[in-house]
Amino acid sequence: MKREEIIEAFRHHPPSGAAIELQQRIAETMTEAVVDIAARLPAGHDRSAFIDLCRQAQGMANAAAARTPEIPEVDSGVVHLRLAGAFHRATSEEPSFETRLDVPPGLYRRAVFRFSVHHGGWNAVPSRNHHLFWLARDRHRDLFGFGVAKGPGGPPQVFYRTDWGTRHTEKQRVVERYLMEAGETYDVCFDFDAGAGRILFTLADPEGAELVHSVGRPNVTGIPFAADQKVAVGFGYRGEHEREPAQPGWIWSDLAIQLEPADA
Repeated sequence: MKREEIIEAFRHHPPSGAAIELQQRIAETMTEAVVDIAARLPAGHDRSAFIDLCRQAQGMANAAAARTPEIPEVDSGVVHLRLAGAFHRATSEEPSFETRLDVPPGLYRRAVFRFSVHHGGWNAVPSRNHHLFWLARDRHRDLFGFGVAKGPGGPPQVFYRTDWGTRHTEKQRVVERYLMEAGETYDVCFDFDAGAGRILFTLADPEGAELVHSVGRPNVTGIPFAADQKVAVGFGYRGEHEREPAQPGWIWSDLAIQLEPADA
């Protein structure tokens, strides 16, 4: 295997199918190769450092493979997209996760996003902002929802912005008074029903008890996807701005997206 191929397979963005196959080949041969090379090194620091490096490399490959989106499932015109398991564990080194998922072209009336988020703790920053989700068609201009939770030190809030075809500052802001609890896990549902003229945003505990129930209104009546357009999703701030700090310890899991066609 060429060095460039291995580096490409270990990149942090979701890899291609070819990269996943490469990671699997690496996994199958890693142990044998490590044992063979390690046996040639003198016992001590060099051997231990080499083995640790190989463990880290395989861990990166496993993490990348685990968060690779599945191929879209189509059932009677309804499109299902998934990121299974814990697809993003925020750290200081890798605070955010973003990917774009393939969607069959067509006109849809409803997009439902469901996932779980584990609250990893509050940051003591003036903005009190903590990122929950970013859901869009391709880019921020066509926004299903951008969710934020505010921490202690002011009015308790969970809110989202939404609207298609407008700049961020022009998008509507829908606010609910609720303070999320550090250490808890929440089930999130963001139901963007353009056909019915309604947005439903809920937070629930793992037992299904609803904690936040927010109803808004989209500014579009349909959700068109051209052949080159995708569903864009993001979780966790990048940590590049004081108002948008990194959130180490937060975990996002089990994303399921359902797109219902307009003629369903």
